Amino acid sequence: MVGFNLKYDLHWLRRYNVLPGGITVWDCQLAEFLLTSQTESYPSLAATCLKYGLPLKSDTLKEYLEQGLDVSDIPLPELTEYLEGDLISTEELFLKQVDLIREAGLWNLFRLQCQDLLVLADMEYNGMKYDLEKSKSLAQACQVEEDELSRSLCGLVDPEIAPHVNWNSGDHLSAILYGGRISFDLRHENGVYKSGRNVGKPRYRIETIEYTFPQLVKLLQGSELKKDGFYKTDIDTLKGIKAKGVAKQIVNTSLRLSELSKLRGTYYEGIPKKFDEYGWEDNLVHGQLNQCVAVTGRTSSSNPNGLNITSDVKECFVSRYQ
Repeated sequence: MVGFNLKYDLHWLRRYNVLPGGITVWDCQLAEFLLTSQTESYPSLAATCLKYGLPLKSDTLKEYLEQGLDVSDIPLPELTEYLEGDLISTEELFLKQVDLIREAGLWNLFRLQCQDLLVLADMEYNGMKYDLEKSKSLAQACQVEEDELSRSLCGLVDPEIAPHVNWNSGDHLSAILYGGRISFDLRHENGVYKSGRNVGKPRYRIETIEYTFPQLVKLLQGSELKKDGFYKTDIDTLKGIKAKGVAKQIVNTSLRLSELSKLRGTYYEGIPKKFDEYGWEDNLVHGQLNQCVAVTGRTSSSNPNGLNITSDVKECFVSRYQ
């Protein structure tokens, strides 16, 4: 079976229960990735055909898709024309690649990678069981700790300014650590509405104040931002800061806040959101395992990135064979 980004088609064939058994495959996208020494991630069919001077499929569907229409809304004759062009381009590319793969001495490696593709397709389809309730509980625990840490940070700055500091703001954290001026909009109650739909409700006036923070830590070389007077506060930069006393408390607490925010947003809350986004069922996470990304040739993972999952998050992935 020959295709371009073939794993995508295999999933659709399996969904409609028309995937034949015992097949061998040739993924033209994977072949092109290998032929470019793995430097072009996810090469497209159009760009690859253009590179080799091969016929290009017509792009008659673009206008429909830009209007937000589903494929099922597109007239069948135009879908058929598009598909025929797709098949011709893919076949011509396949015939070209057979010679190129042999000439490059990549035949055995590529055929092995095509066998891997079938295994990865099975792994994606079968998925991994995920404990949604545990994920929700851990997300709540993260939020509680984040709130506690934010309160502790507020105790380290001027009490009048503390309620207005956004500890998730790089600008605010930069000013607090490296010294700098921040503007705050303060709301002051200013009587009540005497008429209209808000009658009886309090009125407010906005007062903009500027606050200058003293410098607590030495600037790291290369940490300057394009925004004048502000500096990097990403995780790697914070870890490189030599801080003492209050500054050290702020740095360490900020690092823990970042860690918790990622755990909660990317995993404990992020993974359950994918169930709604992709229509996953039976508590199974169907992440992607990618062969055409890493220049080293290793398999990468996305939606979610299973290679970056920490031991904390792994607790939510459970065996279905107990």
